[in-house]
Amino acid sequence: MTLTREGQSTTIDFLLSADNQTLARLESFSLTHDPVFSISVEDGRCVGNAQAKVTVVDFDDLECPVCSRVHHMLFPALLDRYKDRVRFVYKDNPLVQIHPWALRAAVDANCLAAQSGEVYWKYIDYIHGHGQEDQRRGTQRGQELLPCWTALAARRPW
Repeated sequence: MTLTREGQSTTIDFLLSADNQTLARLESFSLTHDPVFSISVEDGRCVGNAQAKVTVVDFDDLECPVCSRVHHMLFPALLDRYKDRVRFVYKDNPLVQIHPWALRAAVDANCLAAQSGEVYWKYIDYIHGHGQEDQRRGTQRGQELLPCWTALAARRPW
């Protein structure tokens, strides 16, 4: 399968079961070079100095309680301590097998990011602070996110 976005194409290989009931994604990794250098940081959302020599890549699941703790404890402390010598790159990694709501949250976050980086980070902060509650409360989540949506609406060109 070939996916194209903004003029860039990516080919993804899949395996299909003989009964046409199961689809498996296939990824290969070369063991001849350090895989850390093959992680693209250009497509992630950045916090900190984009020119910093140190880059921390966070594969984030917006429903994961551990990711939430990292978001609220580690990143502010490291940014405060190292200031412009470090940057953090957030990449979506919703683990839908154990966190089915995380994919929807990632899609919402990326829609916000396309409109406003500031609103995106407010949403990420909010979800990591209240995500577990929001899954249980359902529609009340929309009311609490109203300030984010209002800020986004104010930026619309139409």
